[in-house]
Amino acid sequence: MTIAKKSLALLLLGTTLTSCVGNVNAQTSTSQSAQIVKENAVVNEVISRQSWMDKMFYSINKDVQLDAPIWINEESKKNEYGSIYMKTLIQEAHQIAKRYLKYGDHEAYNSFMMLALTFPMHEGLYMSFRQTNDEKGLCYRKANNGDIMFEHSKKKIFEHVNANLESEVASSEDKARLEAMSADEEGYRHMREQMVDDYTRILLDEKKERIANTDKASNYRHFIKYLKSGETPFIADCDNVANDQVIRQIIRGADGTDIGPVQLSLRWHYDKYLAKKMYLSLKETFKYGLNFIHVGFKKAYYDADKVKGSRNKTKKSSYSCLVSSDKSINYTNLVRGTWAGKYNQGQIKKACRIMDVEKLERITKAEEELKDLEGKFFKNSKTKKKISALKSEISELKNAVGNMSLKRHPDYHFKNNLNKVIKFIDQDKIGYGSSLSFKLDAKTKAAVDEIVKNFNSGNPKGSKHSAVSNL
Repeated sequence: MTIAKKSLALLLLGTTLTSCVGNVNAQTSTSQSAQIVKENAVVNEVISRQSWMDKMFYSINKDVQLDAPIWINEESKKNEYGSIYMKTLIQEAHQIAKRYLKYGDHEAYNSFMMLALTFPMHEGLYMSFRQTNDEKGLCYRKANNGDIMFEHSKKKIFEHVNANLESEVASSEDKARLEAMSADEEGYRHMREQMVDDYTRILLDEKKERIANTDKASNYRHFIKYLKSGETPFIADCDNVANDQVIRQIIRGADGTDIGPVQLSLRWHYDKYLAKKMYLSLKETFKYGLNFIHVGFKKAYYDADKVKGSRNKTKKSSYSCLVSSDKSINYTNLVRGTWAGKYNQGQIKKACRIMDVEKLERITKAEEELKDLEGKFFKNSKTKKKISALKSEISELKNAVGNMSLKRHPDYHFKNNLNKVIKFIDQDKIGYGSSLSFKLDAKTKAAVDEIVKNFNSGNPKGSKHSAVSNL
């Protein structure tokens, strides 16, 4: 008999999700740095957090040792965090990209360094760990218990239970309870609604338990096995931090399936990143994430170079957007296409998906032009031809891009974030937005400025890299 067929009276005794996965021994990072903010540091004054970010984090176990800076929402502490974060990012990116300098390929070096500055901001807003002390027990329960990964499933289960409660879901005892209440319309409705909610919860727990105990790779299985198991699980149970004033958290994806400053997938990056606890270290996280995205960058770069003289239609269709009309590499599109293809799509051959943004932007502009022309009271033959041409163009473009809107397209936002990074050179503080910005120490700011100057808004001819090399 499944859990769902048992009487709901069992709910009064409480049901818990049991996991048979092997425990992961709690480990601590041995790497220490005087610069790194101590994760158990006591903050004497109460510091107001950015509360709008509360549902973007997992609350973590207070006993886990971190090898990473921790964001505290106070000016000097934000600046300290930002300098360590950016210095670590640039150093790890340089270790990968410096191979291009051995061949005198400054363009490839500069492009990868620009990619390295951009994608962590796009993925994680330059956030990694944060610490709060203005609300006791701060913890988003739906995320920390894994329910957030099952929002779609929960909706489907609810719909199934609501439609089939009496016919196949409810136990015989619960059916009898409903029948006994049938004369009381209000009581019947209330009881049925409660049963639908309870059975939805039971069936969802059943599903979670099956997934947690299967050998098949999945987000939730890896969440339980690598982040919620062991004597000192990384992600805390909300009840266990309910009385803690100081709370530490790690940035996560909207549905809980990505984690950390470069938003690595729990499903696909478990064997090394999760299993080896790289998430505890900012340096190890950057090293892993940068190497992963570099695989796509390298392939796109070399294949785009081949496209210039290639008659291979497949290569031309896959990478043609990375080559300009003058047969030179379009380095801005290389940066954008690497993220779109390798990191977001999972297939570098999808790099030219970025051209959808240009098409969507053209649709927006063409529709504005069309609206203006159609609003004219008198339309001569030239205007009518223009209206007809715009309608045909808009129709053709919409057929090419489908129903995706411009502002919902992921490449639109990456393009905007790349433009933000390009403007860092003119700013005293850098970051995703004003509330998440920080002022860098002089050496780190010089390195950031050098990277941006070298990239030069899509024309990366710069050949000086001393600020990065000396960081």
